[in-house]
Amino acid sequence: MNDNLEYYQKAYKILYTDSPIPKWEEDLSEVMKYLSTLPEDAINNLSNYLIENISVVQECVKRVNVKDANPAMLKMFNVSNVSELVTQLPSLFTPVTLSK
Repeated sequence: MNDNLEYYQKAYKILYTDSPIPKWEEDLSEVMKYLSTLPEDAINNLSNYLIENISVVQECVKRVNVKDANPAMLKMFNVSNVSELVTQLPSLFTPVTLSK
């Protein structure tokens, strides 16, 4: 049983690492905690609330925990490692992208 598990873990890792499609693994638990502190009417109409409150979106971006990224994702953002990607993440969300 462990041999099968190891095989599939290795196969998954190869598919993730070698994929030409940019991918990352993220933990959004801190974003969810933050959103749960918003007023109930904001939560009930979250899309409009976020459009009207860009600072809330920016705070959510800061709370995204990027655990890993494949080489295609690093290349897309022109960074050499996940730490650089995380550091640049808030700057990737410009006023134009935040308003969409």
